[in-house]
Amino acid sequence: MKVIIAEKPSLGRTIASALGVRDKYDGYLSSGEIAVTYAFGHLLELKDMDAYFGHKVPWGENLPFYPDPFEFDLKKDVKKQFDIICKLINDSDTDEIICAGDADREGEVIVRLILRAGLKSYKKITRLWLPDQTPQTITKQMEERKLDSEYDNLYYEGLARTYIDWVLGINLTRSISSIANQMMSIGRVICPIVIAIYERDKSIDEFIPQKYYSLVSNVDGIELVSKIKFDATDKANALSICDDYNATGGRVVDVSSKDTVKNSPRLFSLSKLQGYCGKKFKLKPAETLAVVQSLYEKGFVTLMLAYK
Repeated sequence: MKVIIAEKPSLGRTIASALGVRDKYDGYLSSGEIAVTYAFGHLLELKDMDAYFGHKVPWGENLPFYPDPFEFDLKKDVKKQFDIICKLINDSDTDEIICAGDADREGEVIVRLILRAGLKSYKKITRLWLPDQTPQTITKQMEERKLDSEYDNLYYEGLARTYIDWVLGINLTRSISSIANQMMSIGRVICPIVIAIYERDKSIDEFIPQKYYSLVSNVDGIELVSKIKFDATDKANALSICDDYNATGGRVVDVSSKDTVKNSPRLFSLSKLQGYCGKKFKLKPAETLAVVQSLYEKGFVTLMLAYK
């Protein structure tokens, strides 16, 4: 039996439908030869600092702290599904486990952590890489799946990011909060975002509009704009150069033509899509993300991408 572990229930149902796996059971679907089960995103999370000491540690003490090794715990309310996955992957009839996390480092980490915590003996492990969730892609990638070991670097990259986020977040948040005597969240993502927002707001507040002169020629509908800009106090110099240009005149020194092919617009990244929808539809980033996630789960857009 082959056991496919999807990153979330919606993806599991999509894979099962594409492969003709219809019979529903508690926590998975099965056709006898293939079982499709699923996680709920991350089932495991890094332990909090207090867990390593076995008691509450005052926030200003034992810093900096770096676990060696890092340890994971099951998240709350997921033990039932974790046990279902473990039963399937450790079944004596299971001869292959297929990782079907999203096609990115996060998806790789989610499934591998489950296997690291729950797999009790050696099994063949392969990767179902799905750049999109159409039935054609799923069946094609099932036939062309590779050993999961070929994605080791992706896993290590995702794991390193997880560790770095934890080390920065735990140490800096505890340290700064204890000094400030109030909760202050510090992290790899939140810090540059807050700084970018602050600097943008500051530049808007301190912006001073300035007038300038630009030289423009418009003859027979052909508009030419000089790259030279003149300060509002330098009008006389601008007019002098205009007179020189008008007296001298202009002439065409070269004409060239070429055929061009206009391709369809490139796909959006999630961040660019959020920016586009914010400007055009006044949607908040979280609202755009919710719409894209819904479309992705229904198979209308590819992972992290959407059409213009």
